[in-house]
Amino acid sequence: MTRPDASAAVPLGKSRSTALRVLKAARVSERIQIASVSYISLWSIAPPLLENTLARALAVTAVALFFLVELATRPLTLLRPSVPMVVVLIYLIYSNLVTYYVDGPSLLVRNLPLSIFLLFTVISEVWRNDVDRLRPVFWVTLVTMPVWMAITLAAIVSKHNVARLLIRSNREAAELGSQGVGGYALIYAALACVPILFFLLRYKAIKSRPGNLLMVVTGVLCIAVVLYGGYSIAVILLAVAFFLGFLVDRIQSHLILRFLFVGLVLAPSTYFLAPLLADIAKSVAHGTLYEHKVNDMIATFGQDRDVGTVRDRTARYQRSVELFKSSPVTGVLSVRDVGKHSAIMDRFAMYGIAFGSMFVYILAYLPIRYMKRRKSRASGLALALAAVALPFALLNNLYPAFGSIVFLLFPVAVDYLEEEERRVAGVSPVPSTDGLTLAERSS
Repeated sequence: MTRPDASAAVPLGKSRSTALRVLKAARVSERIQIASVSYISLWSIAPPLLENTLARALAVTAVALFFLVELATRPLTLLRPSVPMVVVLIYLIYSNLVTYYVDGPSLLVRNLPLSIFLLFTVISEVWRNDVDRLRPVFWVTLVTMPVWMAITLAAIVSKHNVARLLIRSNREAAELGSQGVGGYALIYAALACVPILFFLLRYKAIKSRPGNLLMVVTGVLCIAVVLYGGYSIAVILLAVAFFLGFLVDRIQSHLILRFLFVGLVLAPSTYFLAPLLADIAKSVAHGTLYEHKVNDMIATFGQDRDVGTVRDRTARYQRSVELFKSSPVTGVLSVRDVGKHSAIMDRFAMYGIAFGSMFVYILAYLPIRYMKRRKSRASGLALALAAVALPFALLNNLYPAFGSIVFLLFPVAVDYLEEEERRVAGVSPVPSTDGLTLAERSS
């Protein structure tokens, strides 16, 4: 029996499947999975849910339900996993076993945020050939984000250091979180969202006016939260994302070479321009939340390297680097002595070169996969997102909200961009790898 041609299932130029069409066409088991992933994504973004014990238990239940349904309905997906899935699972098992036996069960809770972050990569891989199923997740997450962004922005405006207060584990932080105020994790999730929304709006990939309006509102709030949040690294990465978003349409080898050439030419000149740039930075930051940060950075990277808040961050990085140098093969295995300020450097320090490299692979494989599609605008978006995600992981810790954006929302954005490119080019929708559309599989 021959399978029907998926390209004939939808008229040329029509959207292959909106989020509502996906839900209508899905079987009960698929709806359960979509609901489970939607809740996990919502939980990772919503500050009140992160602070609620019952909500956490429901998130764990949703993860288990997703994989149980997948195992029952499509066991080969898990029994014959892709390379990224294998790498993630090996890393998760090894890192948690090491923590359990070296640092004790009580410190396993430190691994939980990163473990959930990595589980998003597995979900993304499970639905790699069925990205349509993630469209409802995309919109559920996007509909709720403006709420938390607006609440957080209002709190930041009224109390400048609120985002840093939320890093601490105390009653005040828990109370703010229960009120919907997000901190470090939400601000960097907003940062990751910006290039995604920018590309979708720039190339008019979404044909729904309410959808575009929602993206504009969410994008504006995301940018405002990043700018007012008080994290200088986030502001720098935001500028990088916009720079690449405006200049890069599709990745082409000669374009990348030009960027590298210009960077190499300009790099030496920064030595002579440093005093001028420092004066400009001081004048721009004067009277703002970043004034202290800018002065500290200038002091740290200037003549006096023993002062400034950047010194503590640098010392933490150096601690992880020194621990890795002392035991590059196996790592020190314990989390107690590492710097705890760089997801990447800490992994190398704790687990050595092999598992540290595995961790970098997990972070980089998805953007690199889409960068290879040089004829697609997905490659430009992948470059912009990688320019945000990889430096962020090198300089900061990772949380589930960031994983939700990178591994769930990003593939959907790519899907929308490529669908629009096919529509403009007059090419029929690309069938899934099994030759059937979601509607045909459910019939």
